Amino acid sequence: MTESPPPEKLDSRITDLVERHWQEHQAPLLLSRLGSHGGGEISRLVREQRTGLGTYLRDQLADRVQVIQHSANPTITGVVPASATLDTDEEINALLEKTRHGSSGPVLRFHPAFWAAFRKPLDESNRRYMSVSAPIRFQESSGENQSNDFVEVPRTYISDSAMDDDQTLQNAERWLTDNELQKDIYLTNAKPKSDFGHPRNLLDRLLFSLEPKELNRISMPLDIILKLRNQAP
Repeated sequence: MTESPPPEKLDSRITDLVERHWQEHQAPLLLSRLGSHGGGEISRLVREQRTGLGTYLRDQLADRVQVIQHSANPTITGVVPASATLDTDEEINALLEKTRHGSSGPVLRFHPAFWAAFRKPLDESNRRYMSVSAPIRFQESSGENQSNDFVEVPRTYISDSAMDDDQTLQNAERWLTDNELQKDIYLTNAKPKSDFGHPRNLLDRLLFSLEPKELNRISMPLDIILKLRNQAP
């Protein structure tokens, strides 16, 4: 069995990767790409410390690197040298969007049901399956699912209470890669609030006031939705 390198060697390797990427591209190194470096070796070595990669960087390497997140979509996370000067959310968002999409186009985020499949705890007696076509949803059962429209999400891909959003994102992207599935079918476009103009009713005002992570937790009866839509803001 290959012996794991000492922590200081791992720390130097991470720092070198982040600094070299910054020097060559003047852009953050996405956390998911850092974790997958060397066939996923960085993530594997960090997991041996019983923590997620983002948490490890913040706790152990804050003097060498800084972890940055998109203010509207925390699943888009990157790493830059500690010396990089980023003063505003707008600067951080622009850098992350450019890195992830090659332009400053719309922010992409995962469908809430897809994200929940990797974040929600799984009962010990159940197995979880994700749809591979619309409508995007997951289901659980106590036995093997035979439907061709669903692929299992093994327990090893599902976050536990010690994992943060960074690790959840890595698990989700690793599951997509391992199952040769396209990411696009699980993404939803998240337009900036300014693109929608002014709120036209109370429902608009409510939706505009909430962040994406808050929207994911909301369910509302149809009669209440209709009532809010019919009320002026």
